[in-house]
Amino acid sequence: IPTALSRLSELELLNLSFNSLSEALPSTIGHMSALKALDLSWNKLIGSIPSEIGRVGKLQSLNLSLNYFSGSIPSEIGALKSLTYFDVTSNYLTGGIPEVLWNIESLKNLHLSLNLVEGSITASKEANQNLTEIRISYTLLSGTIPSEIVKMSKLKVLDLSSGLLHGEIPSELWAMRSLEVLNLSYNYFNPTPIPPLVKSLNQLKELYIRDSYITGTLPPELFSLKELKHIDLSSNNITGKIPSEIRISNSLVELDLSENKITGPIPLAVWALSYLEELNLYSNKLVGLLQSAVGMMSSLKKLNLGLNSLSGSIPSQIGQVSLLTDFMLASNSFTGTLPMEIELLEDLEVVHIQNTTIIGSFPDSLCEREVFLVFTCGQIQCSCCHESACQPIFSPAVIASPSHTVNMPSAPIVHDDGGPSSRSTNNP
Repeated sequence: IPTALSRLSELELLNLSFNSLSEALPSTIGHMSALKALDLSWNKLIGSIPSEIGRVGKLQSLNLSLNYFSGSIPSEIGALKSLTYFDVTSNYLTGGIPEVLWNIESLKNLHLSLNLVEGSITASKEANQNLTEIRISYTLLSGTIPSEIVKMSKLKVLDLSSGLLHGEIPSELWAMRSLEVLNLSYNYFNPTPIPPLVKSLNQLKELYIRDSYITGTLPPELFSLKELKHIDLSSNNITGKIPSEIRISNSLVELDLSENKITGPIPLAVWALSYLEELNLYSNKLVGLLQSAVGMMSSLKKLNLGLNSLSGSIPSQIGQVSLLTDFMLASNSFTGTLPMEIELLEDLEVVHIQNTTIIGSFPDSLCEREVFLVFTCGQIQCSCCHESACQPIFSPAVIASPSHTVNMPSAPIVHDDGGPSSRSTNNP
C-alpha cells in the first residue's frame, strides 16, 4: 500500500479488498483523518496492525479480514469513538482481546474469528450495550462466558464456537430475547441440559451447540420457537424421546440430533415438517418404523437415520420425497425389498443401506445417473455397482455422518498459498 495514499486528506472511503496487496500496512494510515470506511480484506498484508490506526478519529468501518496480520490487536483501537464495524477475521493475531474494544459505545459488529487470540473474554461492567453481532469462533480463548455479554439486550448474533470455553452456560443467556443466532459448538462446558427457559428466545432462528457436553432431554419449549429454522445439537449426551411438540416447528429447515442417546420411535409429527430440508438422526437409540408419512416431506433433501435400531420395510412412499439427494439407512434392522419407487427420485445422489437385510435390485435408471450405492454383499442386485460399494455381511458399519453443511456463520478454508481464510455460508 503506497504511503502516498495518506496525502489524500479528504478521502472518506478506501476499498482495496480482493487484491494481492502485500507487505505491511504503513503507519501513515494515521494521517487519513477524514477516512470513515477502510476495507483491506482478502489480501496478503503482513506485520502488525499499526497503533496509528487509532488516530483516524472518524473511522466507522474497519475491515482487515483475510490477511496475514500478526501481533496483538492494538489498544489504540479504543480511541475510535465512531467505530461501528470491526472485522479482523482470519489472520494470525495473538494476545488477548483488549478490554477497550468492549467499551466503544458505537460498536455494533465485532468479528474476531479464526485468529490465535487467547486468554479469557474480559468485558468490563461498562461494556458497550449496543453490540448486535459478536463472532469470536475458531480461537484459543478460554475461561467462561462473561455475564456482561449475556446482559447485552440488543445482541442478535453470538458465535463463540470452536474455542476452549468451559464452566457453566449462564442461565441468563437463555433469556436473551433479541438473539437470532446462537452458536456455542465445540467447547468444553460443564454438562448441562437446555432449560425450559429457552422459550424466551422468541427471535431465535439458528441454534448450534454441537459437541459441547449438552445433557438431559430435549425441552418441549425448544420447539415452540416459531422463528427457529436450524437446530444442531449433535454429538452430545441428549437422552429421552423427541418431543411430540416438534409438530409446532413449522419453520424448521435443518434438524441435526445425530450422535446422541435419543430413544423411542420417530414421532409422526416429524414427517409433517413441510419445510425441513435436512434430517440427521444418525447414531442414536431410535426404534420403530420408517413410516409411510415420510412421503409428505416435500422439501427434504438429506435423510440420515443410520446406526439406530429401526425396523420394518422401506415404504414405497419414499418415492414421493422428490428432492431427496442423500438417503442413509445403514446399520439398522430394516427388512424387505428395496422399493422400485426409489427410481422416481431424480435428484438422488447417495444411498446407504449396508448392514441391513434389505434385498432386491437397484434400478438401472439410477445406475445411469451415477447414484452412489453402499449395500451388503449378496443382498442387492446391481448392474453398475463396483465391488467397493459392497460390504461383507455382519461387518462393522463404515458410515460417515453426512458432511455438516450447518450453516455456521463462518468456517475455515485456505488461501491459494496455504494461509488461513474463511468463507461465509448461508448464515448471517
